[in-house]
Order: sequence, then C-alpha cells, then structure tokens
Amino acid sequence: MAVGSAPTVSVVTPTYNRARVLPRALQSALCQGFEDFEIVVVDDGSTDDTGQLLSGITDPRLRVTGFERNRGIGAARHEGVAASRGRLIAFLDSDDCWKPGKLARVVAAFDRHPELDLLFSDFEEINHIRSTRQRGFDQAAALLRRLASRPLPEGWWSIEAGAAEALLWGNFVGTTSVVAARRTLFERVGNFRDDLSGPEDFEFLWRATVLGARLAFTREALVERYKDESSITTRKRAFVPQRLRALDACEATARSAGRLDLVAGLRDARARTCCDLVEACALEGRRLDAWRAFWASRRFGWRAETAKQLLAATAGPRVVSLLRRALRH
Repeated sequence: MAVGSAPTVSVVTPTYNRARVLPRALQSALCQGFEDFEIVVVDDGSTDDTGQLLSGITDPRLRVTGFERNRGIGAARHEGVAASRGRLIAFLDSDDCWKPGKLARVVAAFDRHPELDLLFSDFEEINHIRSTRQRGFDQAAALLRRLASRPLPEGWWSIEAGAAEALLWGNFVGTTSVVAARRTLFERVGNFRDDLSGPEDFEFLWRATVLGARLAFTREALVERYKDESSITTRKRAFVPQRLRALDACEATARSAGRLDLVAGLRDARARTCCDLVEACALEGRRLDAWRAFWASRRFGWRAETAKQLLAATAGPRVVSLLRRALRH
C-alpha cells in the first residue's frame, strides 16, 4: 500500500482494557499474507496499558483513534468505520484472532462476486469459562437451517431468503464472524448505532438485511473467538435492556421499509428477551428485579416460560439453575 493511498481493506478493532490479549489479535492480522490493508484500533477509553502498548507498535498499517472515556462497543465500532478508508471493512475484536490466509480469501470472494455486500464465516469458540472448544455454526445450526441458501464457488453460500426472520431468534452472524463488508453497504444503510452497546452488531445486520443487503457465508472457520468472564456476551443482565432498545430500532426499520410482516416476529423476540432478563435476575438472586422484568414482559404477551422463570426466581438461584437444566432436555 502506497503511503497516503486508501487500502483495499480496513480492519476495525475496538478495544477496552484488553492490553493483555490485544497483541495476539493484532499479530494475527499483521501476519496475514495479504498486505494491502490498514488496522484502525479504537481505544474506547482504556485505563490499563493499552495506550503504551499501541504507541510501541511501529507498523505503518496501524492507526489509532478513540475516546478519552469509555463509551461502549457500539460507539467504538461506529468510530472505527467512520475513520476507515478501505473499500472493504473487516472486524477483529481485541480478544479474537484471525486464521492465516483469511484476508486473501475474503478479498478474492468479493472480487469474484460483486453482487455480495457482506461475508461471514464459521469460527472456533474457545470458552475459558467452561474449558470448551467448539464451532460457532454448530451452536447456530437450527438458525442456519431457517435460511434459504445456494452454493457459490470456493465454498461460499449465498443467503437468498430468511435472514431477517432467523436473526430474531439469535444472531448467527455477529461481528466475530463478519469477515468483511463493502464500504458501499455502510453508505447505503448507515453505520453502527453509537448508542447501543452489545447488540449493535445485531441491529446493524438486521437493518442491512431488511434494506436489501446480500449476504454469503462459508463453513470454513476463519476466526478464533475467545470467551472469558470479561466478554460482553457473558454479561446477560446488563445486555438485555440494550437488546430491547435494539429491537425497538428494528421495528422502526421494518415499518419504514414497509416490512410489516416482520412486526409480529419482533414482538415475540421482545417477549423472549424479557424472559431472558427474568432468568438473569433470578440467577443473581435479584428477586425484585425479576418481578419488574416479568411485569414489563406482559405487554408483549403471555409466555409460560417467563412465568416459570419468575417462580424459580422467587425460590432462589439454585432452583433457577435446576430449571435451566430441565428446559434443555
């Protein structure tokens, strides 16, 4: 990449107090065989050694931006996209890694299929909480079966229908597995919402899908995702209210796009999300918060599972854990 010229790919890496694992993520990108890219690291107000670490990296492909105080992952992703210059935008979270050859594979797919807007892949999830290692698509198998897809060359699959409906049951994409998107997609549908922290990726993907984005995926694992106690996805009680706000935004998108057929699914998704909040409060022994969450869920319709979670919350966290195991079988 010539000095001052726009790269083919911009890699957006938000980070907050991840100095311990950030070098692993950056190294996995800097060692890609494909060279025409930049890494835009967004330091979201870190208070650890992140700043010192980044100042010590002299690779000219690295650019650093960010905030003086922590604003959340949505604002960091938004800032990274806004600061990027590439015609393709990829995402690498600071606690994850890319497999070798990932960028070259993605750029080749976009060059071969100009009709595609966004590509995502399977990933390996290394869960340090449960000491497990598994494939992300295995966990999302039921959701992937909801999609109508057709094969493309070199192991890619184009999604023809069903993405918006499936996303309401679970985010089978997520920024961990988004290997890249075209800049033109962001110009067409807008950036990540900077007021969402956690479900900002779900809301963006759902918005993009409803507004006509063409998605494709590969079952090859191109990313390693690491999950520990500090991961956003482990903090359910804080995440659920953000999820409800994201679903409100999704309904606004559906109505403005004339997709009223999706409104009922959004209502069901809100009811399931409230049930998750009742469960999360119950597991922490927060009985009053569980009752409040149950009361809020009533405007989205009666769900027997939510009532079961509330009864378990009244009995205590041990009963909630037993109920969770029973519901899985």
